[in-house]
Amino acid sequence: MKRGLAVASLAALVVGCGTTIEFVPLNSPPHALAMRAPESVELFTTSIPTRPYVEVGTIESQQQAYSGDDTATIYAKMRAEAGVRGCDGLVITGSNDATMVSGTTTNGSGSVSSRTLKGYRATCIAYK
Repeated sequence: MKRGLAVASLAALVVGCGTTIEFVPLNSPPHALAMRAPESVELFTTSIPTRPYVEVGTIESQQQAYSGDDTATIYAKMRAEAGVRGCDGLVITGSNDATMVSGTTTNGSGSVSSRTLKGYRATCIAYK
C-alpha cells in the first residue's frame, strides 16, 4: 500500500508541473483512508461540511513563476492530491499568494516588474 501511495504521489507531482502541491498530515483519520478519484473529493469554498469530520491534513498550492494555471486548474490539482491521500473533502481556508519581482538596473536606470502567483490553503478532511 505504501509503495502504491508513493507512486500515486509521484504521479500527482508530475501532473502538478506549474503549481506545487504540498500535503502536511495533522490528525489520525477516523477510518482507513483509500485513494479515490479527484472528482469524488467534495470541495468547500464558502462553508464547512455539516457532517462531523476530522482534519487529517493540510494541502497548500503555489503557482510557479512560469505557470499559466488558473484557479480551476489549481483547485483540480489540490483535489487530485486529496484523492491520493484518501480525503473525503477539501475545505479551502484561504489564499497562499506570493509576489514575484524581477528586474534589471544599469547605471541607475532599469525596469522592474511584478507578478502575483496564485496559491491556496485547504484542509483535507475525513468524515466520521
